[in-house]
Amino acid sequence: MALKKAGKKAAPVQGGLLGSELACPDVAQLPLVSDDQGKLEVLAPGHLYQPLLLKSKTGDIDIQPGALDDNERRFVADLVKRLYPDGSAPRALGAPLKWGKREIHLRRNLDKDPGSFRLRVDDSDWYYPDFILWIIDHEERIQTFGFVDPKGLYSQVPGGWGDHKVVSTTYMPFVIEQQLGVAGRNIDIGGEEWQFRIRGVLLSTSSWDQLRQQAKFKVGDAAGGDATPTKDAMRRGRIVFQEDAGYIEQVLDLLVNDTEVDVILERAAVLFHSDTPPTLRDHRDAYLHIAHHSEPDAQGPLAERVLKDLLLCTDFTTLEGAATSRASGRYAQLAKDDPDLGKTCNDPVTLFPKLLSKLNQS
Repeated sequence: MALKKAGKKAAPVQGGLLGSELACPDVAQLPLVSDDQGKLEVLAPGHLYQPLLLKSKTGDIDIQPGALDDNERRFVADLVKRLYPDGSAPRALGAPLKWGKREIHLRRNLDKDPGSFRLRVDDSDWYYPDFILWIIDHEERIQTFGFVDPKGLYSQVPGGWGDHKVVSTTYMPFVIEQQLGVAGRNIDIGGEEWQFRIRGVLLSTSSWDQLRQQAKFKVGDAAGGDATPTKDAMRRGRIVFQEDAGYIEQVLDLLVNDTEVDVILERAAVLFHSDTPPTLRDHRDAYLHIAHHSEPDAQGPLAERVLKDLLLCTDFTTLEGAATSRASGRYAQLAKDDPDLGKTCNDPVTLFPKLLSKLNQS
């Protein structure tokens, strides 16, 4: 953040988000956000941005980084209102927000800043999510490095489930955990053993009606065809809709709790990004190897395939549904040229290992 003053002028009076004037004799203490009634003021609870939102109407001050857009502002306001419904949010600079017994340190993640958090998939551009929510659970000794990105998915995520922003949110956190060596084990933080996690959420500012019929967000159904995902399925893919009344609760839940799809993607990161890849455990590992088979050096296609196959899955023990249907069809094609395979195999527990074995031979 940089401030540029033009000459010696009186302390600026900054225009509020909704047109009201807020006198700010100390520019370094500008409010973070106010709600639609102008009743909520919270000082920036972090060092990367201070001030954050307000623009000068008089033109005598330049604030960098720029103001948040309406959807970003709404996210911060709704988060604070969810955590402090009585309006008792902290005003001290750097004070964490409280979520029950957890602390939340909110940061703005500056685009293309060398000190910012960024992710990349294969040869895509770097992705800088808008917000960091560092969640510290002192009771359970779990630190979650969370990120949330309010985004118009209709136009700003052209690749659908294979878009680098989606893959960065759903799969790359598990890959990074493997690369950091923190996955599945405790690490020493300040002389104590803690768990460290990385999780993200895409906050769709596009409506459900805008996205539900988009071909890029179609998923697989039990017959192997294309289907429209439900909102629950979208949440499994770490997409939450800002239009929903309880969206803040959904965002927070996804940052600290994993879905069934997360468990599969986490296992994929173990299989394909460990220093010493483990041997296959079961048919679910075989499925992941099959999904990985066609482009073994690419992360995006694997994540896209898993999301499309499993977002509507109802049985994560067997993987019945789109994954099994696709595998059965592929098996039947291979069986045409190999009578030893048998014409069909519909039991997922035996189907995926047998199909993988055949693919490895070809």
